[in-house]
Amino acid sequence: MGSQRSSGVGRFVWRVGACVARARMIRWVVVGGAGVLSLTLFASSAGAAFPGRNGVLAVQPSRGGGIVLVDARGGHAKRICRAVGVCGVPRRPRFSADGRSIVFAGPKIRVIGTDGSCLNCQFGVGANPAWLAGGTSLTFVSAAGVQADLIDGLRFGTVLTAPPGSVSDAVWSAGGTLAAARYGSVWVGQPGKLRRLGGGSAPSWSPDGSRIALVRKGWW
Repeated sequence: MGSQRSSGVGRFVWRVGACVARARMIRWVVVGGAGVLSLTLFASSAGAAFPGRNGVLAVQPSRGGGIVLVDARGGHAKRICRAVGVCGVPRRPRFSADGRSIVFAGPKIRVIGTDGSCLNCQFGVGANPAWLAGGTSLTFVSAAGVQADLIDGLRFGTVLTAPPGSVSDAVWSAGGTLAAARYGSVWVGQPGKLRRLGGGSAPSWSPDGSRIALVRKGWW
């Protein structure tokens, strides 16, 4: 697992065989087996977003609007979703597993194609949307906890009920395991059967769902 530098980005990314990180230290947490193994790695100052299968990164730029698509080395940059009236101000872009769609909040939730076209821009306001395994539905954080919608906007309902403001993020592994950030800790498992993994926030699953990257005390 190595690190690389890219410009104008500001978040952690998983991709096959490598990682990119904004901060100087990355903390990997291995899930499963006999407890939790924590490994700290030092990385060059960089930034990132989220991966599609083709290795393209969807980046929340540090300057300007829209989303920047770049290759894993930060080259061949292409800025999409620039129109504020359509896309708002994109935050936390996340690729679908097949790399064809991107979901983000800006502050309304939107699903777009890699050309920037709206696939569904009729969702309401929600925080930190994330794809469920399978790519046909997504979840987002609300005052009631974690809500789920089909990508066509049909409401599933509440996936995880929690006190208002207690959940800050929720992401899903390829196998359908939930990682939720709440009360300053990251919890993993199935909704209703979560176990505390440890202190931290902003969880991000590895592609195979065996590890989680998270923030602890301001460090990735």
